[in-house]
Amino acid sequence: MVGSSTLEPLRHIAHVTDLDGEEAATLGAVLARVARTLREVTRAELVYVNVFGEHIAHLRFDLAPHRTGDQLRGGPAMVDPDASLLSLEKLGAGADRMPAAMAS
Repeated sequence: MVGSSTLEPLRHIAHVTDLDGEEAATLGAVLARVARTLREVTRAELVYVNVFGEHIAHLRFDLAPHRTGDQLRGGPAMVDPDASLLSLEKLGAGADRMPAAMAS
């Protein structure tokens, strides 16, 4: 993709959960600025932001500008069509636990 970019923290960390207070506090603003600038420079409709870290233990954000009709697809294309779907009960149980976990 034209304009595909990678954003990484200066400090080596494996996962987003390893960000310290200052890193975590600035991440959103920096990520938004980079994505916004990338969208403007490439004239993309939007910029997909993906976070993967399973194969290489280093946090990175892959930014991919997207335009209608290009080869990049988001959403369902990123989901394994052969995977078992979770029941609404299991999905709801996970969602129900989040407010209390975020409050602690």
